This record gives sequence, C-alpha cells and structure tokens, in this order.
Amino acid sequence: MIPENSDYEKAYKKAISLLSRRMQSCGEIRQKLRRAGYSVDDVETVVEKLRESGLLDDLVFAKTYIEELVRKGYGYNRVRQSLFNKRLAKEDIENSISLYYPMEEEEMRAFEQAKKHIHRYDSDSSNSRTKLYAALNRLGYDGEIATKVSGHFVDTKENQE
Repeated sequence: MIPENSDYEKAYKKAISLLSRRMQSCGEIRQKLRRAGYSVDDVETVVEKLRESGLLDDLVFAKTYIEELVRKGYGYNRVRQSLFNKRLAKEDIENSISLYYPMEEEEMRAFEQAKKHIHRYDSDSSNSRTKLYAALNRLGYDGEIATKVSGHFVDTKENQE
C-alpha cells in the first residue's frame, strides 16, 4: 500500500488532474510531472499505472489528435510535427500516421484550403502563386502538392479575369 500524501500519490493526483482537462500523451505527462519536481521513479510508476488502467494510451491519443488536425485542414508535415511536439515516441508517430492519416486525401484537402485562401491575394499571378504556396506550406502540405495546387488556383483565377 502506498502511504497517503507520498510523492507518488501526489504525482498520480496531478496526472489525473491533467488528464481531466484533456487527453495527454505519455510524454506530456512525464514532462509535466518532472517539471513539477517529481522523481523519475515516481513519474514512471504513475505513467505505467495510468497505461495499465487505460487512462493513458498514446495510440488512442494520436488517433484523436490526427483526426482533429485533419479536420482543421493541416497537411502531413504539420500533423507529423505536431505529434512530435506532443512528445510521442517516433515509432508511435510513424505507426499512428500510417494507420490514421488519410494520405490519399492530401491533395483534396490542399485544394479545400486553397479555396479558403485564394480570395486574399491580388491578381498578380506570381505574387498570388507564391503567397498561396507559402500558406499551403505553413499548413504542412508537401512542396509538390503546394506547387500543383497553387498553380492550379492562380491559373484558374487568371482565366476568370
């Protein structure tokens, strides 16, 4: 039995409090507990207990987070970087993306994002193409897709004028 008010129990309560606000990755919980001053042993014990109880699952977290980012219109590169920033293990990132990221829809999502951005740019084709490319790139779309999509929209816009 773990004594009440032990560092482990405090770390566990802190982790539960963090999880009550939003889903977290194991890496995020580790980082936040370590920053709060808990020992590596206590942190690892807490993370393991949470994993065993099903309250902490990096693959479930990654699936949910990927779906959220895709809904927001982010591309593969931005999704991958965001998962890394959430302190997921590299192997978990690769597995999650291969399982849950709809790569076959990447170009279609880039077109949807371009539709939202194209009205912001003037009719100067080279300037519009560059700005749209940059916007798609910031959203995490691959350079090849951003080039194709920005070229299509700028050419279409020029033909309409």
